[in-house]
Amino acid sequence: MDVTGQPNRSFPLHITTSREDLLSAITPLISVAQRGTKFRTGHSSLTIRAGEGSAVHLCASDDNTEVATISAASIKQSGEIGVSAKRLSDIMRSFDSGSTVELQRNGGFLSIKLGGSRYSINCDGPLAPVTRQVGKADDTTGEFTLAADEFKYLLDAACSGVAGIKPDSKLPQGVLFHLTGTRLRLVGTDGGRMAVASANVTTDQATKLVLGHNAVADLRSLLSKVKAEDQVSFGWGKGMVRVKTPHADFNVGVLDNSYVDYEAVMGANKLSPFHVGLTELREIVGRSLILSNFLTVKLSGRTLSFITADAESKKQGQESVESIELPEDAKQVSDFTINVNGQYLLDALNAVRGEPVHLSVSKPDAPLIVLANGGEARVYVMPVRV
Repeated sequence: MDVTGQPNRSFPLHITTSREDLLSAITPLISVAQRGTKFRTGHSSLTIRAGEGSAVHLCASDDNTEVATISAASIKQSGEIGVSAKRLSDIMRSFDSGSTVELQRNGGFLSIKLGGSRYSINCDGPLAPVTRQVGKADDTTGEFTLAADEFKYLLDAACSGVAGIKPDSKLPQGVLFHLTGTRLRLVGTDGGRMAVASANVTTDQATKLVLGHNAVADLRSLLSKVKAEDQVSFGWGKGMVRVKTPHADFNVGVLDNSYVDYEAVMGANKLSPFHVGLTELREIVGRSLILSNFLTVKLSGRTLSFITADAESKKQGQESVESIELPEDAKQVSDFTINVNGQYLLDALNAVRGEPVHLSVSKPDAPLIVLANGGEARVYVMPVRV
């Protein structure tokens, strides 16, 4: 993020700002700052930079990610210092909204004043640069913009496919961003399910980018603080992804572009959808999980049933059966029976939006597909043996 003017490091930093503005600027930096501390033994985790103008700039980085934010402020003396992001955040959170904050460097300490309260915490010089451990670098570059609420929905939906991935898994540890030239597809999978969320996006070149779990978590945190109507810019090139919001810049290295062939999975499972109420399905599946994580989903004519599929539960005489009749205008499709992880199914139903939702099973041993109304998101829940 460009800084207006350059801070004068010969003077101690001295600014006033609001508790809300400062906390809002710190929050997206916390996870990156804490990871960054591991790579800088003895160094602080967050830089506060005040130059000219009416804003201070905050930044944090680790070996692969850099995030910069801004906070409105009155700058009495310019300067640069490094402090603990978590400690500063904890202090701000301990006070009610509406407080005015005064920050001033006194030697090796940062003095913090909020009303009648005073704090003094250790500080250091600005963070030293780090060497980026970026993934495969190439000359492919591109950029697009998307509404913040749409971007957040797509990313949240894709992440429903990686909720169960374990640290020792051989599957890709992240989310695939596939720019086809006319579409943006975000893909996540943990082997038991696969989520694909997409939107119309025009780019000059097609490319595939994989962001690791930490990067995805940081990006979701950043988007959660952006207004729904704001526009988010997404750019890439030379092994890096750059995301810009009105108040923050996010730069992260991409992983190797290898990923599960999600297009082969989509191509192998033809859609034969019928629609049902999303809210009702969420309630039924949620109740079924009280007894067992495993469900048999069965369509017989116009009756859709959810049956406890855990043999151990049935041995103990525990079983639940819930059925609903398909809406009159729902498409007539072939009967099917499939056993699934009920928690995966509920996660899928919670990830998609819009009434109604569509379900599809194309053939025996095929996944149960949950499609959002309009098809902008779909989750493949793989069958299981019970």
